[in-house]
Amino acid sequence: MNKKSSLGIAVILLSCIAVGVVVSQKGNQTAATDETIMEHVEVPEQFAGMEYMALALEQLQNATSFQGEFRNVFGSETLSGGEEETVTEAMISMVLEPFMIGMQESTNYGAINQISSIYLEEGSVKDGVQMINAYMNYGTSRSSEWTEMSVTEEGAHRFYDIYDGLHNMIVLLEYGTNWVEVSEKNDVYTVEGDIPAEDVYTVVTEGNFFKLGGMSGIDEIFFEDVEAVHMTLTIGVDGTPLSYELDLTDGLNAVIQTISVQMYGEEVNLTAPTIAEYRIEQKITSLNGLNSIMIPEEAKEAINYEEEIALMAANESAHTEKISEIAEEIASLEEVIAPEEVAEETEAE
Repeated sequence: MNKKSSLGIAVILLSCIAVGVVVSQKGNQTAATDETIMEHVEVPEQFAGMEYMALALEQLQNATSFQGEFRNVFGSETLSGGEEETVTEAMISMVLEPFMIGMQESTNYGAINQISSIYLEEGSVKDGVQMINAYMNYGTSRSSEWTEMSVTEEGAHRFYDIYDGLHNMIVLLEYGTNWVEVSEKNDVYTVEGDIPAEDVYTVVTEGNFFKLGGMSGIDEIFFEDVEAVHMTLTIGVDGTPLSYELDLTDGLNAVIQTISVQMYGEEVNLTAPTIAEYRIEQKITSLNGLNSIMIPEEAKEAINYEEEIALMAANESAHTEKISEIAEEIASLEEVIAPEEVAEETEAE
C-alpha cells in the first residue's frame, strides 16, 4: 500500500471514530477529553503523537473554498558582490465549485512595485474541453485596462499554482517526514518537518515552488544533488490548518549549480549566481467561508482579443462566402437571360 493510500485510510478511520465519540457523548459522558478520543485513533506513522495533523489533512481535502495570504522573498547575489531582493505578495480567494478565483499580486523589486489583479471563472465547453475565463489587469490602478482570454484548465492553473495554499499544504502533509512538535501557544501547534531529498522534485513540481526563482518546469535530472527541505507548519488544536513556511534556499542553489555544471562545466559553475534566500510563506486565513467571488464589472466588460480576432476571421469568411454566393447567382441569371436576349435580337432582324 502506498503512502497516499495508507494516509487516506487513516483519515477515514479518524473521521469515523470522531463521529462515534461525538454521538456517544451524552449526559455525564460530555466530559470526555480530546486525549481520550485520540487514544483510539489510528493515524499514519509520520503523525504519531500529533493526531491534529491528520485532522488538518482531512479538513484540507474536504474544503470547498479557502482564502490565503502568500509571501515569497527571493534574494540573490550580484556579480559585483551586492545583493538584490524581490518580495512577492499575493492574496487569493478560491471556490472549488463552481470554480472561481480572485487574486491580487504585488512584486517589489527595489524601487519598482508591480501590481496585478487576476480573476478566473468557469467558462463554456469548446469541443469537449472545459474552458476558463481569465480576466487580467496589470496596471497600477483600478482604472487600468482589463483584458480577457479563454484558457484551458491546465492553462488557468499556471496563474495560481504557487498560490494554491489548499493543494500545496495537502502535498506538504502527504510527503513530510520527521515531524517534531515545537510549541503549543494560544491553541496553536507549531510543528517542523522535512521533505525527503527523493521527494523534493515531486513536491516542488506539484506546487511549482521554484516559479518565482525562474525555475519552472526544470527536469528531474537537475535535482540529483538536492537535499531534504525543511518546513514549518502551524495547526490549530482542533486540526484547523493555518500556515506553512518553506526554506528552499539550498534546494534552488543546488539545482542552479547542477544546471551550470551539466551545461557549461565546472569552471563556469564557479561564477554561477548564488541565491542568498528563497523562502515561501502561506497563511490560510479562511476555510469553507466562501460560496462565490465577485468579479468587477469593468473586468467582465473587458475585450477578449482572442474572441475578437476569431469573430473578425469568421466575419471575413462569411463575407467571402456571401460574395461567392452572389457571384454564383449572377452567373446563373446570365445563363437564363442570355437565350432570351438572343431570341429578341433574331426577331428584330
